[in-house]
Amino acid sequence: MAINKKKKKTIISKITKVNNVAISAVISDITGVSVNNITKLRKEAKKVGVVVYSVRNSLLKRSVNGTIFQCLENQLNGPTLIAYSLEHPGSAARLLDKFQNKDIKLKIKGAVFKNKMLLPNEIKSLIEMPTYNEAISKIMSILQEISIGKLFKTVIAIYNKKKDSIKK
Repeated sequence: MAINKKKKKTIISKITKVNNVAISAVISDITGVSVNNITKLRKEAKKVGVVVYSVRNSLLKRSVNGTIFQCLENQLNGPTLIAYSLEHPGSAARLLDKFQNKDIKLKIKGAVFKNKMLLPNEIKSLIEMPTYNEAISKIMSILQEISIGKLFKTVIAIYNKKKDSIKK
């Protein structure tokens, strides 16, 4: 289906606006993925602060041109889906990885974070990156362990001191 020039410009400007506010982007090959599965992916994406587009590569190349996601241009071939993380750098990667595990046909082709194209092992670290809330809870548990540890050491030291003073 042909798209007129006005619609193309609208699509490009819409994606460019997302490019300017997104933290990271992940692209995947969607050859053979059903429309129903793409719809499910879009619904899940909205819940986690991820914006998903599946448009022509020529339009996608124009929209990423001159942005931090420009390094994706070489990866844009074949049926491509791009997912932008707006809140947390790993959201899009985590979502596509989860979806990839459900639907074998979807394959992650690449990702960009901090103006750098990520290698497959780096994408894995992006997926495993804790969210803000997860990081805070880990820090709190470490601080709690430290304070409990200090309390136990202090109580044991007092106990030993009293024990020694009773023996004398």
